Amino acid sequence: MEKNVTNSDLKSSVNGGVVDVYGEDSATVEHSITPWSLSVSSGYSLLRDPRYNKGLAFTEKERDTHYLRGLLPPAVVDQNLQEKRLINNIRQYQHPLQKYMALTELQERNERLFYKLLIDHVEELLPIVYTPQLLVKLVRNMAVFSGDLRVYSSA
Repeated sequence: MEKNVTNSDLKSSVNGGVVDVYGEDSATVEHSITPWSLSVSSGYSLLRDPRYNKGLAFTEKERDTHYLRGLLPPAVVDQNLQEKRLINNIRQYQHPLQKYMALTELQERNERLFYKLLIDHVEELLPIVYTPQLLVKLVRNMAVFSGDLRVYSSA
């Protein structure tokens, strides 16, 4: 007895009930397919990502590889010199809130440099980054909105 295949016999599947006559659906079964790929940011998006942005510390080769020519000044400044400049700038601020805001802005644009600065000057900067009294004073006197970190004084 011969069995006839009708449309009602086809099982519902992802391919909409169409029979894979030519084996196209199973052609890639043996191959490992990754539906995503690791992509490294380049250009403007790289500079906007604080995890990977090195600022002026990008070498000439890195600037060419990541399409940063014209997006950065031509000078290459290593992180040690950037760190020295930043700690001198931070030390010039009189109020701890100014130091806190400078460190927060640094963290938002260059995490590598932020953590390098924090590790190398932990005794000096940790009380600024984590000081409950400073935060209480900040909440009482100012409104800080997340995002752009704009500070509005109530006085």
